[in-house]
Amino acid sequence: MTNLFKKNIWSIPPVILEPTVEIVNWSVRAVTYHHSSDETHHLVGYIPKQEGRVTSAIQQFDSENKIITTRSGRLYTLIGQPGFSDDGEYVWESWKEVNNIKSEKIITDDYAAKIRKNIM
Repeated sequence: MTNLFKKNIWSIPPVILEPTVEIVNWSVRAVTYHHSSDETHHLVGYIPKQEGRVTSAIQQFDSENKIITTRSGRLYTLIGQPGFSDDGEYVWESWKEVNNIKSEKIITDDYAAKIRKNIM
């Protein structure tokens, strides 16, 4: 059992059972790892009627439709404006520990700006 599960955080359903998800109070984080200089972006937020969530690495961002595709193949629809989720932050802190994160930065504004560009 990993530390992630010891902190009352559980696995999410496989993509085949949950291929698309709506996420609220979302933000985007960029991280680098101790074992690599690669940077990946991750969506953090709350899945209504479920739980806080941290996604696998973002692979594609459709700013017009507010849809993010992650490495797992799951599609996340961004609902509303960026925000903060206590549950999402709890999962984020545990996720960082388990994944040996060296550095992080909040890059939500970069994604929000791309969405605004499509609205105007």
